[in-house]
Amino acid sequence: MKQSTKHNTGNTGSMRARSSGTAASPSWRRSIALALGVFFALAVLPAAPAAADNGSAPRAARPAVAPLSERGSDLSTADVLAQAGCLFISDGDFVHKTGNDATGHGYWGNINCPAGTRAKVTIWLEEYYDDGSWRVKGEGEKSPVYAGGGSANRANARATCQGTAQVSWRSRIDVDLIGQVDSSEQAVTETRNLACVVN
Repeated sequence: MKQSTKHNTGNTGSMRARSSGTAASPSWRRSIALALGVFFALAVLPAAPAAADNGSAPRAARPAVAPLSERGSDLSTADVLAQAGCLFISDGDFVHKTGNDATGHGYWGNINCPAGTRAKVTIWLEEYYDDGSWRVKGEGEKSPVYAGGGSANRANARATCQGTAQVSWRSRIDVDLIGQVDSSEQAVTETRNLACVVN
């Protein structure tokens, strides 16, 4: 909970028949006879078989590299939170690989909150799919967390890779100060492409 400063005419044609008042010429009759002959010849041809319906369902969305429009900027460093004169920042590092896992950390920075203020920090790892969605593949939470980051003061999230294709990842971080009211904005880190697929 926190309040943030950031955060489908077509042309139509007509055709007219023109009569001359004279009898149709033999060449005109031959044209009609030829046209009728072609028509009846085509009429006795066997019809082409209809395409078989294989009953296949639409392809499911898959992990993918996000387009530039989805990359965004690192909102975490701009996510300055204010509450009754107490300012703090939700923050986190970029999603990265550690061994065979995608990992990320969430933490917060104190600007002018009272000394000793603590928070509950939650982080979600999100993988991009080619239907335009971001899907949570890992989550972590830690409480209480003092400001400043570091191994002792951060929440960690991890997702084990199941493939090595390049796909896009980001993290989302929520900081709730303990004993204080703040709003619901969340920090989002800049997209990073990793050789890590989690289906």
